[in-house]
Amino acid sequence: MDTCCAVSPWTWLFLSSFALLACLHALSLRRSISWSFRTHLWVMGSLWNLWNAGIVVLVFILPPTITLPMGLRALGVVLVIGGLIVGAWHRWLLGRERFYGGRCFDQKYDTHITGGLYRYLRHPIYDGIILAFVGLALWRENTDFLLLAAASFLCLNVFMARIEGLPRRSLGAKTGAPRPTRA
Repeated sequence: MDTCCAVSPWTWLFLSSFALLACLHALSLRRSISWSFRTHLWVMGSLWNLWNAGIVVLVFILPPTITLPMGLRALGVVLVIGGLIVGAWHRWLLGRERFYGGRCFDQKYDTHITGGLYRYLRHPIYDGIILAFVGLALWRENTDFLLLAAASFLCLNVFMARIEGLPRRSLGAKTGAPRPTRA
């Protein structure tokens, strides 16, 4: 079997858990799970941090699947560092509440950010994650990280961005009137 095209079982595990986390996060933002914003912050923050810690382990356990010149590997390191800086900087700009979808829970978090790369990009945090995965593919010489980059684009830039972009009233957020209940 060609090792270039074989995907590690660990990568499949992380792809599956990524999709499940994105769905759980979307259900929470859509208010299909009736928990408080504090619970949402705690549960989703913990789960995403656990997933991120697993990615750090994955970086060191996946063997190379391709051979690249040293220049491309060095570019990979630059892309990883750049992607992490972009993500961390814009997470700081948003603050914890807005980063985890606070606008879906309370109107006071429904503000528009225009600083940093938000002037040019709609979702710089998501783009930073994709950039970091592409960098990991180059640095660690493993194509599985390109699969994670593609999954990040689909789950974050397409799926989660649409949920986050829905009008507040369709998300069931607090608008001053009581939230309608399901019968």
